[in-house]
Amino acid sequence: MQFLERSSVVAVIDTFGDEEIGNAIKAFPIYNDDANHANGVWADVDRWELFEPDYMNNSYTMRKVILHTARCTNCDANITIDDYDQYCPRCGAKMEYEE
Repeated sequence: MQFLERSSVVAVIDTFGDEEIGNAIKAFPIYNDDANHANGVWADVDRWELFEPDYMNNSYTMRKVILHTARCTNCDANITIDDYDQYCPRCGAKMEYEE
């Protein structure tokens, strides 16, 4: 997923002079602006061990899958953090781990 900085979108909209769209964009929360990155902490980190079927070469086995979940202290979302460990995918906050 790629984010566009709010200030960049506002500059493009202002260039084309569409005031209604420009005002709507300016009302968006500032999560991914250069000077205003939100910061958060991964709290309540949990580890989950799940098992799923694995069908290989006409044989049936069970494969263990390990997931880690945590809560973003900025937006309070519970996230599977295996894929999103540096930024919260919900609010875009730059994340650190709770000590």
